[in-house]
Amino acid sequence: MGLFGISGGTLQDTIQLLKNTFTVIARNPAIFKPTVTQIVVGIVLWVLLIGSFVSFYFVTGAVVIIAVIILIFSVLMLILFPFIKTYYRAAQCWIVYQTFTGNKISYKKGLARARQNKKDIFILGLLDILLTALSGKLKEGTGRGGLWAILNILMRMAGAAVEEGWDLVGHFLLPGSIIPEKTVGEAISDIKDIRNNVPGALVGVFGIDFVGDLVRGYIIGIAMLLIVGVGGGLYLATHSLVAIGIGVILALILHFVAGIFIDMVKTVYFTIFYTAVTMPEEIPEEDREEVTHYLTSVSGEGIGTPKSEQQFIDPKARQLIPVVQQYKSQGYTDDKISSLLMEKGWSEEIVRKAIDMAV
Repeated sequence: MGLFGISGGTLQDTIQLLKNTFTVIARNPAIFKPTVTQIVVGIVLWVLLIGSFVSFYFVTGAVVIIAVIILIFSVLMLILFPFIKTYYRAAQCWIVYQTFTGNKISYKKGLARARQNKKDIFILGLLDILLTALSGKLKEGTGRGGLWAILNILMRMAGAAVEEGWDLVGHFLLPGSIIPEKTVGEAISDIKDIRNNVPGALVGVFGIDFVGDLVRGYIIGIAMLLIVGVGGGLYLATHSLVAIGIGVILALILHFVAGIFIDMVKTVYFTIFYTAVTMPEEIPEEDREEVTHYLTSVSGEGIGTPKSEQQFIDPKARQLIPVVQQYKSQGYTDDKISSLLMEKGWSEEIVRKAIDMAV
């Protein structure tokens, strides 16, 4: 056990999960395409919204009606954007899973998988809208001071808990429903497997957000400096606020784009995380030990084999131990585990050895 009861193997897994997140992204360019599509759709909608609003000051007559229609359309689409985002993240999730398990698929196949899971995508998108709204409402507090101060603090804490809790559960349920083709309700039962690597889950929620917010802050800071410098100079020269307005819009777009990229990293990370804690047997041999170390220590302790005998353990059987232990934690019998692994090409002798050692 390590600091605060966290084993070195679990921390090692977390590091390897982070490493594999960026390795997998680099391995298949198709992983970027859902992110690019989200950015393009989002920017188009924001441009339509801002453009139609601004046009009210410059156009008259029938053109105003067109501007109103565009404004209503863009507002409705932005309200529905969580569904659009979840759809493309579902496609991304499938591409990541296939790439990580050794099958480099195309963007088109990712979209095809997302279309097969439209009901789950709708439910996840709806939950995202409702829980985000609930979190925001709780964070507002009562709006009263005095004796209400304690209640305000509790409400804000509850709002933060809802936000971070959904961040974790939502990112875990996406691969949980898309990869094995479970319903969202069925995928909820897999949440218990998060306990196998709690640090990994927390890094996925807080660590990526922390680093992402830092990077986003630097980007927005630089953008604001450019706005003040360039926009201020143009204002002094032309006495027009147009340049400053354009700069502010660009800063908002940069903030939006950065948020989409952070979501991409989380989607990739939690897809790998889900695969590691629920179906480690699908991970290629060269990567499996790196991201399933939470089930066996480096020395092999805790797998039911005396130290004096650990050096004689068959390497192939040792490789299967994390998989067997994962199946056992899900309630599978030894015969069922044996049948599943033999169907995947493992010999009966190796499977039996792994089952005997995984106590």
